[in-house]
Amino acid sequence: AIRSARLARTIGARNLHKARLQQEQERCCLATKEAIQAASARFSAAADAGAPPCELAQLSEEHADCLARYAEANRRSAKIGSRNSIARSVATAHLADEDR
Repeated sequence: AIRSARLARTIGARNLHKARLQQEQERCCLATKEAIQAASARFSAAADAGAPPCELAQLSEEHADCLARYAEANRRSAKIGSRNSIARSVATAHLADEDR
């Protein structure tokens, strides 16, 4: 917490806040990417096992939903990142160190 307070004074609370938002969005992108991989694995396993078409259709819909969530998360991440400054880059690196 002390390091975050010092960082906020150094780069500004607004840049620190935006860095946190960017970090949260990157986590969201990672989670949605993992959901895509899991949905793909479920679909492949069901297809390999000879699942009925209605089950494959449902799994395909789930996969498509995961892809849509991933695309939206990437869009939001790009929007946040496109306004990234050097100060927020430093803050993002600092916040990542705190997570470890």
